[in-house]
Amino acid sequence: MLRAPFAGLVMLRSSERRIEDTDLTGTGPVAVVFTIADEDPPAVFARVEATYQSLQTAGELERFDFHVLSESTDPDRRVAEEVAWSEARRRLDAPGRMFYRHRAAHSFARFCRTRSGDYRYAISIARERASSAAVLLHALAALEAHRDLSRLDIVPATVATVRLYEPVFPGANDERHHHRVARLEILPERRRAVLLVPDESTTLPVPPTSQSAPPAFIDALVDPAVNAMHLRLLGRRARRAAADRLSAKLLEHGPTALSDAEKMEILEDPQTLRELHAAVWSGAAANWPERAS
Repeated sequence: MLRAPFAGLVMLRSSERRIEDTDLTGTGPVAVVFTIADEDPPAVFARVEATYQSLQTAGELERFDFHVLSESTDPDRRVAEEVAWSEARRRLDAPGRMFYRHRAAHSFARFCRTRSGDYRYAISIARERASSAAVLLHALAALEAHRDLSRLDIVPATVATVRLYEPVFPGANDERHHHRVARLEILPERRRAVLLVPDESTTLPVPPTSQSAPPAFIDALVDPAVNAMHLRLLGRRARRAAADRLSAKLLEHGPTALSDAEKMEILEDPQTLRELHAAVWSGAAANWPERAS
């Protein structure tokens, strides 16, 4: 499975020495980005916590911010992600360092375009993986040592030392299974390389996840705390065109009458959510099957 990253690659000259000797003093700020889509929220944030705690233990946390970008289309998972993010942020005491946002596809590329004024680098963590401080710091050192690189792909491999390679043709790597580091400045010629690192999948400690029932779409309507948190994340948005029709359908027939797409429409509309929350607490949802259970 690890053969593909090696195909068509050549080692950059003296890369190991230059990486190890690079001074990272003043390097930053750096965004660590987890892009997720309909995954298990407790497992996702367990990996976020593992990466966060590794940097904290190494004394390197100050240069990093954490961003979880959700592309989920399942309304229940979206609400569960928000609750899991809030709980992780509280456990880690990281209110100004850990952020969550739900957006459309290509969220990492959009993040790089829109946040170039806030961060020097953005590190995208591979799905279903965490990362140690050592790997992240080696990646930053590699980019600092090779100022002509605009992007670095971090690929796990069975090697004892960190090595930097340059792809000689595009598409040499499977981007779903490795981390990426993007330099958030425009370079005249965009070059990319591969950083081969030891596989940490079985060595980096990841906190256990809870087995309790996760929050769901209905909690964003009913639970005051979840409703308020979701509204804060939405901020100001215009009322959706189908808001009145979907509200009437939900209040009459309950959440099971709505498709996932219709639920997501409601989750994107702050005014409708406020009105539905008030209606639920005034007794309008007394006959919902979900409430009866």
